[in-house]
Amino acid sequence: PTLWRDTTGDNTNYLFFLSDRNVDGEPGTWRPTTMNLWAIPLPQDSKTLYKDETQAIRMDTPIPLTKISCDFNGKSLQEYSVDSSTRHVVLRIGADLFLLRQDDVTSRLRKKESSPLKPSRLAIHVLSDFHETQERVIPLSVINHFKSVDAMETASGTAAALLTARGQVWVTPVRDSDNEAVPYQGSGQTLPERTYRLAPGSLTGGAMRILMARHVPLPSKEGTRRMCLILATDPLSPTAEHAFYLVESQGSAPNAFNDL
Repeated sequence: PTLWRDTTGDNTNYLFFLSDRNVDGEPGTWRPTTMNLWAIPLPQDSKTLYKDETQAIRMDTPIPLTKISCDFNGKSLQEYSVDSSTRHVVLRIGADLFLLRQDDVTSRLRKKESSPLKPSRLAIHVLSDFHETQERVIPLSVINHFKSVDAMETASGTAAALLTARGQVWVTPVRDSDNEAVPYQGSGQTLPERTYRLAPGSLTGGAMRILMARHVPLPSKEGTRRMCLILATDPLSPTAEHAFYLVESQGSAPNAFNDL
């Protein structure tokens, strides 16, 4: 709430406040509506503070200064501020700023039967590349992002690790030393083992998080097929409930959760 005085008239004090209720209809009844800016006249002195000898507080009917409904693409009034020098009122509706001029506010308060004010948008130009809102690729730090790991054997007989980090699960080769790494020798020759992301897919990366992954051993008759058990947040749940998923983990398997 903010105190505001009509300095060009009878110096009446008003209390400005935000409310999502409306006083339309019978006196004393409020009904839900959109958020708006209201003003209520305050008593000038102790003589006008009380209605009668019962010491009941005298309160005038609040005056709606705005009527924000469908004029701003469904965006609601979030906050307001009164300029201490010009006494203009600045409103924030969504991410935009709007202005109520002091003369218009004064006229509205004096003519209570007039229509609520329609704020005008402030043209604000920001010269920036908005670096903080740009997409950035954050390099994986095993020390800082590591959550869990499990060992598995690949179809070629080598060892690999199911690595859970930063809400994703990866399959990465395991070597005793860097000397075992064979560099790429050209087209048609032996390719080095690769690290690949198993889940989530590119379409559900922001809708689910992998909490843990464990390798599930299979009988040898399954051939190159490999399986793992994943604990993750359910991308189809509105409350991000946890669920277990059994997915294929060999290199030729499709990326999990791409078809949700």
